[in-house]
Amino acid sequence: MTIHHLHPELSQQPPPPPGRSGQPWTTQDHQVLVARCRAGDSLAELATTLERSEGAVVLRAKRLLPLEERGSPEDRVVPHLHALLTEDADYDWEHHLAATPPPRPIINHLPAPQVRKGIAGLFDEQLLAVAGLAIRLGVDPLVQDLRHELSREIESRGLGHQLADYVSRDSAAWLEDFRRESRYLAYPGDWWAEPELPTYPEPPPYDDHEAPDERSW
Repeated sequence: MTIHHLHPELSQQPPPPPGRSGQPWTTQDHQVLVARCRAGDSLAELATTLERSEGAVVLRAKRLLPLEERGSPEDRVVPHLHALLTEDADYDWEHHLAATPPPRPIINHLPAPQVRKGIAGLFDEQLLAVAGLAIRLGVDPLVQDLRHELSREIESRGLGHQLADYVSRDSAAWLEDFRRESRYLAYPGDWWAEPELPTYPEPPPYDDHEAPDERSW
């Protein structure tokens, strides 16, 4: 006993396709379709007459509908075409057949722009400025996590040298501001001025052979 004995339907060959299946539609085919559809033939009868599959007949009948009505469900295409043909004896099916739908719009599926927030959302100059302030604060437990995040972001962007230059420029500016505000500076650009020492009058000249008069001092 074989599987075909258990399932006889498997031994049956599929029915051959209709005689004109796959062949191009001619003007005569369209005329027959319009005439028989106006007469009220069913989809099965149209397929038999035209020697084509029912699916092919539905697709062709849909092309005879106006563009705005081609979205009808497949089971309503033939009845709808029949209604149009019977309501208008001069229905211009050739015009609708020649009409082609407009091309579909081209949609570029571009990824949405990435919105970066937090430290990663800063521009390079902003990142360097915030890092410079964190360095100026020094090692503080309150900003330790911020310092680590800033360090990782600067390293990922390759801004190590720029940060060094930035801190150097800022350090020089901070120092200059401090020097200008200090009351111990003699003038801008000078480092710590020496404190002014008290001055005393010079003693009068005396003879080497004579002892100086202490009272003259």
